[in-house]
Amino acid sequence: MVPAAIQHQNQIKLRQENQTLRQQLDQLSKLREENDRPSNLVAQASNSKLQASEQFSELLGLRAEVGQLRQQTIELATLQKEYQQIHNQMTP
Repeated sequence: MVPAAIQHQNQIKLRQENQTLRQQLDQLSKLREENDRPSNLVAQASNSKLQASEQFSELLGLRAEVGQLRQQTIELATLQKEYQQIHNQMTP
């Protein structure tokens, strides 16, 4: 009977150690996640900056295109006006 009691106590101790190890593993996993978070945030910030830079470049390109289109519109209006004046002079 004594060996059975000792074996039972050993099992209890092993279960407690097992539980403790599981808790430590859980804590370690949480710490890893917390440790990885800053790296992930830096990566996201870098991607956001790159994306913002690309969007800004695209915006500048679109603004330049709008400027060209406005200039072409002004030139077209001027040509239409000149054409109308010439047309009016040629028609009796």
